[in-house]
Amino acid sequence: MLRRQQKIESLLARGRKRGLSVVIGFQAMPQLRAIYGHDEAATLLSCPTTKAIMRTDEPETAEWCSRQVGAREVVHEQIGTSTGLRELRDGFTMQPRRGMEPAVTVGEIQKLPALTGYLCVTGHDRAKVVFAYLQPIHRQPAFVTRSQGNRIEVNAENGDTSAAAKNGQADLKNVGRLMNDKGAEQLIPPPQLASRKWV
Repeated sequence: MLRRQQKIESLLARGRKRGLSVVIGFQAMPQLRAIYGHDEAATLLSCPTTKAIMRTDEPETAEWCSRQVGAREVVHEQIGTSTGLRELRDGFTMQPRRGMEPAVTVGEIQKLPALTGYLCVTGHDRAKVVFAYLQPIHRQPAFVTRSQGNRIEVNAENGDTSAAAKNGQADLKNVGRLMNDKGAEQLIPPPQLASRKWV
């Protein structure tokens, strides 16, 4: 996580009315509170109107995610039994009991599958969503090996350097950046570094 950003609170609070869109993310609630403090962390997390809640193993963060999804009212039937000295006096009663419970428990947050989460939009119902996996596009080669045997050759007449490259590549390893007598920068191979002045 990045270090403390001084202007992020003003950016989130004032930029929204000017059409600014900001995407923020965090992994653990204790880490966020350690950087910004308890009150400012709560302010930062209350600014976004759209929240995507994904799987997290940290208990405090999972509890916060569960509260963000919200609670629901449930009705449970409470059964009571009574007994007496005679069989005719035995009986039971059923009474509805209303209560509140989390719509998504902490355990369900911790066991979410990959790319699955809950979408929370202010003023709308919560929804469980599944994100499609996007294959990364490789626009550049991952690694280009260095060509072997390419060296920097020095012209003995004027001290200029030219790359003796093979296949359009040159090996610039162990080459120094120096200034010649005319104030121009040169690339000098290691054997000539002793008599030159570093810049």
